[in-house]
Parts: sequence; C-alpha cells; structure tokens
Amino acid sequence: MSLAERQLAQKMARQAGDSPRDWLHYIQEIDALNLARQQERRSAGRKSQTDNPPRPPAAKDVENALGNLPASASYQEYTALLAAFLSAGDSKTP
Repeated sequence: MSLAERQLAQKMARQAGDSPRDWLHYIQEIDALNLARQQERRSAGRKSQTDNPPRPPAAKDVENALGNLPASASYQEYTALLAAFLSAGDSKTP
C-alpha cells in the first residue's frame, strides 16, 4: 500500500468522524467492495453466456436458401463486372 492510499484512508476516517488511526478499516472496506464488484461482473458474464447460446442455422434451411438463389444471373453479373474491370485496367496502362 502506498503512502498516498494511507493518507487518503486517514482523511476519509477523519471526515466520517472517526479516529485517523482507523484508516485500515477504510482500506479493508474498499478492498471488500472491489472484490464484491468483481464477483458480480463475473457472475453476470457467466449468466449472459449461458442464457442465450447462439444456435447454428439448420442445414436444411441453408440448403433451401442456397437453392433459391438465381445462379445464372449472379454468374452473368459477375462476368460482366469482371470484363468491365479488366477493360478499364487495360486502357490505363501505358
């Protein structure tokens, strides 16, 4: 513990109307409060992880969604974009 922490605890004891010699009580109280807050954060984190675990999508749903995509349109669009990109690149090179 640093000297500054001790002096702060003595000051807190004086402000509360206690003897400055009771500074250790305030340090112990702060340590207990910090420990309680850490435990609360840990338990809250554990609860949130166990309450709503992410569920992967069903394989059947994924297959149906992929089957509903218009494959020919996407390949044609991709080919047109690629051709435009390549032709734009050729005109800029010296």
